[in-house]
Amino acid sequence: MKTLLTLLCACLLCACSSAPLHVHYYHLDMAQKPNNALEQSASETVLVLPIELAEYLQSSSLVMQIEQHQLYYSSNHMWAEQLSTGIYKSLLADLNSRGIAYFISNKTPQHKLANTHLKLIINHFHSTDTSKVLAAGRYSLFKKNHKQGMITKPFYFELELHKDGYAHSVQQLRNLITLIAEQIKAESGALLK
Repeated sequence: MKTLLTLLCACLLCACSSAPLHVHYYHLDMAQKPNNALEQSASETVLVLPIELAEYLQSSSLVMQIEQHQLYYSSNHMWAEQLSTGIYKSLLADLNSRGIAYFISNKTPQHKLANTHLKLIINHFHSTDTSKVLAAGRYSLFKKNHKQGMITKPFYFELELHKDGYAHSVQQLRNLITLIAEQIKAESGALLK
């Protein structure tokens, strides 16, 4: 009995001595000064609707595609806020960096005055085991009353990873949001005039 008790105590002490799990948190949105000049000079105000993410992206873990149909969820590399929120804030900042329209959130007091709406659906937004990050989905830009013009376009972007680690992956994912915003601005000019 003493031997069993000693062995049990030794096992418990070994379990307590393992290193703690270090969790790293990442965010996409970086603090930026508001562009009040764009708000006053824009010919149109566009309401950006909440972003729809594929269900597998609604986890707080960073996701990596490790084979054609297999995904890996990191247990110690996490998003600091909901991914849809981080993408939303980053997209708004990029859309408002320059352009012919002023893009606003539904939390802005004047959101009910916007005649045009933007809807973004993201089906893929992750890194891969082939040293890339990718973003794919579609966006729709339409007039509030749906009787006038509507644009629906797919997007697919990928960037190479030049460094190892999740931090570089998140930086490149952020760059993908900029590419999405540039496509939206480039292809929506006719509807926003």
